[in-house]
Amino acid sequence: MLRSRVCVSTCALLFIGVAASCAGVEEPDRAAADSDDAVTQDLAAGDRDGAVFALTTEGFVRGITTDATRQFRGIPYAAPPVGDRRWKPPQRAARWPGVLDTTQFRNHCPQAGGPFGEASDTEDCLFLNVTTPRELAFRLRPVMVWIHGGGLTAGQSDVYDPTPLVDQGDVIVVTINYRLGALGFTAHPSLTAESADAASGNYGLLDQQEALRWVRRNILLFGGDPTRVTIFGESAGGLSVHAHLASPTSHGLFQRAIVQSGAYQLAQPSL
Repeated sequence: MLRSRVCVSTCALLFIGVAASCAGVEEPDRAAADSDDAVTQDLAAGDRDGAVFALTTEGFVRGITTDATRQFRGIPYAAPPVGDRRWKPPQRAARWPGVLDTTQFRNHCPQAGGPFGEASDTEDCLFLNVTTPRELAFRLRPVMVWIHGGGLTAGQSDVYDPTPLVDQGDVIVVTINYRLGALGFTAHPSLTAESADAASGNYGLLDQQEALRWVRRNILLFGGDPTRVTIFGESAGGLSVHAHLASPTSHGLFQRAIVQSGAYQLAQPSL
């Protein structure tokens, strides 16, 4: 019985991959796995403990189920922004071997800590979380991407539980981390001179764009509709939504937007 269930799980993942390819979504690289046997062993272990699996363009991920949802926590959507990648636009995450454990939340971006998030000094923080309804559907569900607030200096994705929205709204919710404070929003002439875009200081917003590109590439593989993506955020998250509405480089990454207590500018100009 276990072998048959593993076969069904594997075949379902391969079917989703074929469907994504036919729909024009980038096909995941199954060569990223160590071997078919290694992946099958992980699937078998998951079948015993109630885990769920999905296939992304970077490799397999293993999540958890709750009474109402399937959750994949701490999926890397970009390479760690450390070393030579500090104060640079985000780079796409590397492929991983085997099955990545996404049952636990990962690091959040460096911040002092306070009401919007716990203190952290870990720069390897560009992760997102995907929450879907537990029951599979024979149609693609709309997608909502949450951008947290915190004055662009604090906040983290895992303090917001999307279960009520997912369960009652029958949607897929993605929550994201992005660089904050000095690491996310420092502008300096030397950084501008190094930039191909002749700009600096928007690294946190660029992280958000990279997360939206990940959603565009992968959300179909989780049952989401990449043509029905809504971005929404509160406070600094709402400000970020305003920025993406105005930015030509965010065009095509989402179709709808919700601003909650946002601001269209940080300071009043002098007249």
